[in-house]
Amino acid sequence: MLNIGEFARLGEVSVRMLRHYDDLGLLRPAQVNEWTGHRRYEVRQLADLNRIVTLKQLGFSLQQVGGLLRDGIDAAELRGMLRLRRAELEQQVHDTRHRVAQIDARLRLIESENAMSEEHVVVKHVEPMRIAALSDVTRFGASVEDIFVQACEGIDAAGLPRTSPVGWFVPEETTSEDAVRVHAGFATTGDVPGMEIVTVPPADVASVIHRGPMTAIGHAHQTLARWAETQGYDSGDRARTSRWIFLEANGHDQTDWIVEVQLELT
Repeated sequence: MLNIGEFARLGEVSVRMLRHYDDLGLLRPAQVNEWTGHRRYEVRQLADLNRIVTLKQLGFSLQQVGGLLRDGIDAAELRGMLRLRRAELEQQVHDTRHRVAQIDARLRLIESENAMSEEHVVVKHVEPMRIAALSDVTRFGASVEDIFVQACEGIDAAGLPRTSPVGWFVPEETTSEDAVRVHAGFATTGDVPGMEIVTVPPADVASVIHRGPMTAIGHAHQTLARWAETQGYDSGDRARTSRWIFLEANGHDQTDWIVEVQLELT
């Protein structure tokens, strides 16, 4: 058997917390010395302690934890709850990153007074993105609105929020020199029926912020193309591999839409 200090170290909790669990009747010691009051625990009780700690991390009150333990929650149920909580936290992290990107975009707009020039091109590294997308081959510069509309319908049908719309434009090996494969979708941590899961790879990118209707987004692409040429980057396929990160795109009125246009450099 283990004394309370040893049991606390193995369970990664404090001795004070074990005494509190004992007082609440959540986790009684296997033995208590009637003369000294010293508590001793069996190793098998670590399983009960793990359940208590896990349920607390999931947001349950100690009173609720006691009820769940009395009901006899098993390991399979606990694993399911943990996986669900993990997915929720991953989505929260994703949403937070999106809000940070929105703030960065606002700052860049303020600093540039919404003027597009090569001076306002920012070079940075972007992490990979997992998106649920619809894909099609089209001509670069052609309208991709229909693809995004269908992607929106797929997300809505799955009951998921339309957070972080993404467009990824990859040169397509065809007889047409301006053909690109468009991946239009939304960043997500789950699967969406009827939509392909695409991993947009990490890359070094040059980016500018476009504000306003999408009909004028070509100006952002031209700014990046000019910048790439002055910096000595290949103006062929490399310059046509680009991304749209929709930072704000609410409603049909595109006046206040904010889109980060990225040109892949690596």
